[in-house]
Amino acid sequence: MIHRLPAAFQRVIQDPETLLRLSGVKASSGGTWDMTFGRLYQTEAQLRSSTDRMAAAFLSDCYYGDRPERSPYMADINDFSEIICFAEDDEGAPFCFDYRLKTPEPTIVHWDGYAWLKVADSFEEFIGLFQPALPNS
Repeated sequence: MIHRLPAAFQRVIQDPETLLRLSGVKASSGGTWDMTFGRLYQTEAQLRSSTDRMAAAFLSDCYYGDRPERSPYMADINDFSEIICFAEDDEGAPFCFDYRLKTPEPTIVHWDGYAWLKVADSFEEFIGLFQPALPNS
């Protein structure tokens, strides 16, 4: 891994049950959604594999690759060298650390099935979006 993972992420991977349900969340860029958290990648090998798989799935073609930023969506990501996929929602859509802005903490971005959305300015803020899991959910 060429990037330092946020300390809050390193703490969460020790107890991943804290990230089970995301409900009615307002993203930094606007909009809300109701979803279930799917998978958290916990090892460097899992992070690398999930990122490589994701980058291969988002190749530029006649639909993806040239779309500019349009609120609330980000521009298409074409260079994934500054992106690390750390989780998926229940439908397999990635949550990623975005290091492209060179801020002290990476922002969190999510593919919503149509385009990329900035979800949070940091992993700490991202954690704050989650609600405790309901019993037997």
